[in-house]
Amino acid sequence: MRLLWITLLSSVLVSSFFLIQVSFEVRVHYQQLQSLRVDHQQLATRHGQLQLEVGALQALPLVEQMAALDLNMYVPAKEELIIWLK
Repeated sequence: MRLLWITLLSSVLVSSFFLIQVSFEVRVHYQQLQSLRVDHQQLATRHGQLQLEVGALQALPLVEQMAALDLNMYVPAKEELIIWLK
């Protein structure tokens, strides 16, 4: 009977130790997850900014084409430039 109690007590103690260890690991992993979520949000924001910048840069050739074709505008030659100085 005494051996049974010792076995049960040691089983409870070992189980308690592993429960504490697993709880600690869960806390550590949760902190890492939160850090990764913050990083993900920052990267998603930066990605959105870069997409807007790419869109703006891609619009420039379209504006140049519309100016040339629809408005008959062109880049003046050096001889056509007039510089006014005060």
